[in-house]
Formats: sequence, C-alpha cells, structure tokens
Amino acid sequence: NIADFWKRYHISMGNWINQFIFFPLVIWMKKSWASYVATIIAFILFGMWHAFNLNYFVWGLGNGLGVALMHYGMSKKIFPLVKTTGPVKIGVGIVTGAVTLTFISWIQTFANLENFETGLLLTQKLILG
Repeated sequence: NIADFWKRYHISMGNWINQFIFFPLVIWMKKSWASYVATIIAFILFGMWHAFNLNYFVWGLGNGLGVALMHYGMSKKIFPLVKTTGPVKIGVGIVTGAVTLTFISWIQTFANLENFETGLLLTQKLILG
C-alpha cells in the first residue's frame, strides 16, 4: 500500500521529514487527528521542496492524503483484509500493489509534466480515455 511504499522509499529523507516536520506538527497540534493533518502537510512541503509549483503541490497533497487515509483505515480497522494470511493475503497484496503502483506512476508523471494544464489533460485522458 502507499503507506508501506513511502516507509521504504528514500529512508533518510523520510527520517528527516519525520524529525523536523511531522513530529513537531503533531506535538504542536495536540489533537487526535493531528497525525493525519501533519502527514498531509509534510508531503505538501516535501513536494514543494522538489519544485515550487502547482504540479508538486498536487503530488504532495495526493501522496499525503493517500498515506493519511491508509493510516486512518488501518487504525479504525476499515481495511481488515490487509492483515489476513494465506491465499487471501497474496490476493490482497497483488491488488493493493497494483493500485499503489498505478497511483504512484500517475502522480509522479503528473508532477513532472511541464505545467498543471498538461497534468489535468493527462488525468482526463487516463480516466475518460
């Protein structure tokens, strides 16, 4: 899933973001929902670090929402199949892996296009054909 993807991708950058952005935001907000909001803000700032434009804002927002929603779903047991065993676990792994790869591929491509309008056109073509 997307949370596992980001946990394993660029570990040193993830540790830096956790230490200097995520945890200070969670401590500052002191609310039960703070970790979800801090995740989204941290990803948006991570995107803006790559390039200060609307495409990377969407990249950060999309990844942040994806990770926050996955963490929320796991904490509220909305995604019970993720913790299964045997053949069901393999099937769930294949499906979630395919969804994650598709999402990551789309959002990375979106972020690296020349402008926001081209990203919207790409998204429209992918969805509507």
